[in-house]
Amino acid sequence: MQQITTYSNLIWCFDDAMREQDCNALRDHMELAKFSNQPNIDGRMPWVDSDDLPYSRIQDANIKRVVEAFRFRCAQICMSATNTIVYPNYTDLVLWRPGRSMHEHKDNGYTDDSNLRPRVWTAVTYLNDDYKGGVTFIKNERGEYYSSVPKLGRTVIFASDDRCTHGVTPVEQGNRYTLSIWFATNPDHLENT
Repeated sequence: MQQITTYSNLIWCFDDAMREQDCNALRDHMELAKFSNQPNIDGRMPWVDSDDLPYSRIQDANIKRVVEAFRFRCAQICMSATNTIVYPNYTDLVLWRPGRSMHEHKDNGYTDDSNLRPRVWTAVTYLNDDYKGGVTFIKNERGEYYSSVPKLGRTVIFASDDRCTHGVTPVEQGNRYTLSIWFATNPDHLENT
């Protein structure tokens, strides 16, 4: 694993955080999943059209083990980078079809959704890089943007609050597959498995 310089105290990037064979196994599993096959309608997020597979809904025991092992590894990476003790709060495999994008937002702190408030750190792992677009852009503490270019096995970790608002540029061609894990610092918010 190699750390990539982000020039931020709130954003960390690591190449080869996930093994290629594990990325391929998760992507292949998602390709076989029964997603809704809906086009991008009015900029809706992938999970609105059921283009996601939360950890709690994974039925395949081997895939569940791959995700569980990486949740542990990613938590270790996050704790080392951020110098905080973390607990996986929510884990989600997501398919981003051509045309999908995400506006700039934060991952916690919204008063209308108490499920999001415990999130302190966000981790996004790219399960493939054979597509165009789909770049994650993250605002840093200086108001500048870091662009996390998709690379198979790369994990980018950043603050979930308004210090690191972020989004995803449109996927132009091909499907983008990611594994997102949100971490809390309170064990009471540990994800149900």
